[in-house]
Amino acid sequence: MTTREADTAVGRGGGPVLVLTKLRPPGVRDGILRRESLVARLDLALASRLLLVACPAGFGKTTLLASWVAARADDRPVGWVSLDEGDNDPTVLWAHVIEAIRGVCPAVRVFAAPEDAGSAPLISRVLPLLVNSLTDQSPVTVVLDDYHRLTNPVSRDSVAWFLEHAPPTFRLVIATRSEPRLPLAVLRARGELAELRPDDLRFSLDEAEALLNGLLGLGLTAPDVESLFERTEGWPAGLYLAAKSLEGKSDRHEFVARFGASNRHVVDLLVDEVLNTHEPDMQTLMMRASILERISGPLCDALLESSGSATKLADLARSNLFLIPLDEEGEWYRFHRLFGQLLRVQLARREPGSEPGLHRRASAWHRDFGTTDDAVTHAIDAGDHAVAAELISAVWIRFCNACRHETVRGWLRRFPENAVHADPRLLLVHAWVSSICADRVEAARCILLIEGKDSDTLSDGPLLEGFASVESGLTLLKATIPWGDVGAMVDNGGRAAVLEPPGSPWYPVACWAIAVGSYLRGDLNGADGWFADSIFYGVPAGQWLTTTSALGYRSLIAGEHGRMDDQREHARRAVEMADQHRINGLVGIARVALGVSLAAGGRPGDALAPLQHGITTMEYRGQPPELANALLLLARVLKTVGDSEMLTLTIKQARSIIDSCPDPGAVGDRLAVLERHRPARSAQYGDELTERELEVLRLLSGPHAESDIAGTLFVSFNTVHTHIRAIYRKLRVSSRAEAIDHALSAGLLSEDLT
Repeated sequence: MTTREADTAVGRGGGPVLVLTKLRPPGVRDGILRRESLVARLDLALASRLLLVACPAGFGKTTLLASWVAARADDRPVGWVSLDEGDNDPTVLWAHVIEAIRGVCPAVRVFAAPEDAGSAPLISRVLPLLVNSLTDQSPVTVVLDDYHRLTNPVSRDSVAWFLEHAPPTFRLVIATRSEPRLPLAVLRARGELAELRPDDLRFSLDEAEALLNGLLGLGLTAPDVESLFERTEGWPAGLYLAAKSLEGKSDRHEFVARFGASNRHVVDLLVDEVLNTHEPDMQTLMMRASILERISGPLCDALLESSGSATKLADLARSNLFLIPLDEEGEWYRFHRLFGQLLRVQLARREPGSEPGLHRRASAWHRDFGTTDDAVTHAIDAGDHAVAAELISAVWIRFCNACRHETVRGWLRRFPENAVHADPRLLLVHAWVSSICADRVEAARCILLIEGKDSDTLSDGPLLEGFASVESGLTLLKATIPWGDVGAMVDNGGRAAVLEPPGSPWYPVACWAIAVGSYLRGDLNGADGWFADSIFYGVPAGQWLTTTSALGYRSLIAGEHGRMDDQREHARRAVEMADQHRINGLVGIARVALGVSLAAGGRPGDALAPLQHGITTMEYRGQPPELANALLLLARVLKTVGDSEMLTLTIKQARSIIDSCPDPGAVGDRLAVLERHRPARSAQYGDELTERELEVLRLLSGPHAESDIAGTLFVSFNTVHTHIRAIYRKLRVSSRAEAIDHALSAGLLSEDLT
């Protein structure tokens, strides 16, 4: 993979391209003291589920772990992920973690990639599959370095869930500057947590002597070594900085004598000393490059408006322990995190007011290089919100199609609120992304703000990638995500088809919205025509989501008209297209259509799995009437196979959804027919509950979470969840409250227990 491919935001198949430099620990170079006793402690710590290395900056967390990984490369390979701000998008985070796991355990298979989850939580689809894949494998260890850079609760919660459910053979190592939001107390109580804290990583006096005089050969007297050790309090970064500064000093004792007594004074003195050992042009390069996450020669040329930076970086990497190569070719580097922060302080002192201009140049370089993610970030850092808005307007659709909704939302959160409110384009992006993520309140707020703008502003265009205007983009949003209003879906779809006529890449989406609304209203012939148009115009436009969905619906319509061959062919093409474009987690109707087709062909038993698969996807991606309709299709098959318990639950779920819709179309009538003919409900409950299920039921009647119940019974979370699902099925209920009510009425629980 080329450097350009490795840094591109959206990759083949729609997912984020892996940044391969994040999956390699930094190399262990000369001039680094090998701390064998700590490496041995890391080996012993692998008996624990989590190894936490938590220290402030400059304590050598990354260096220690990189040394350990290198030492164990032959007998126990360890996966590595260097986290950065991009990992606050959970799709990006888990794409890299899964690749790190595959790197050390190729036998692991994951049947869904993070980008396949759509807007569904990763913990409901991808991570359970990963846990299952790891269950029967040999031991796997993964390091997450710079964990403190995860600030999005969604990403942090996904790590906590995975840590809780991972099999006993999985080990997680976290290096962080701050206390992670993980269940450390629980892990500590279970004996599943090993920890290295600042006192563990401080240098001892003997290690300070070994570094300064043994490894680096500075020839300091014992009192001078002891003085440096005491004044730095064994802080590894302070000692390394001191060593670097001492290399060029003729009177080393005098330098030690004036060495500051606090880390802050150490920093102020030593950064200046380190910088002053280089020529002025190298000092300028170091300070200006400190604004970058990843550093390359051409990028530095852009910042300095000069040439030759690649050679200077290579020279600097050989002579400075704080510039770390990220690849074997010497194209990309990064500064040690602490040193980079210190350089930025010096930049502010020596070139006050220069940072916005540097970020602006970095943004322009990344824009031209094709790394839009970094281009947007630097534009925002520069305070150039107009440029950032232009960039976001041009790429947000591609990011959303790659399920990188959190990246787009993160950009928008960094804008001043008044800047977003003043720009209808950003409001529209915000409304779309919020709607896709099912944040109905935020979406409604943005829509109201857009509708309050002057009509001329909304009709001007083109303002967004592919949209004719903000007005057309808003109309299409209301058509495709109408929150259960079938009438609004048809009306807004018709309006969108006028605003985005044939030739627009959004015309097939407008056709699709009209078609789905017509189908849900019961106008199958009209719907089929619009679906055909959606496919005809959607394929050349690359609108694979709507095209795949349209094929699924055409299969259902063909089945209703008794055209069995068309039904099978449309379903086959829908599933094939979903597989080809890796959108299985986005288009549930394709699997639903496959299931219905199998049932129509006399294979109702085989139909259940694809139906349930598709419905699970639609629970997160589909609109309420679509989901309710899919449940009714499942109910027909359940009735055929004679599963009266699941049939009752399915009809009940559909009723709950229909009742929440302002206009469910004809789906409510279809449901009413099924309700009139469903099997009579037994008056008895719980006859088949096992002793363990009764025990779980009694615990459910209290305030305990499922994880607490698992701890009480000394079983896994998954085991408890399986028992609860069995209880719901046998009691013919769909919630905890219903289970308790029915159990009380059947005498399975007594009032005093609740």
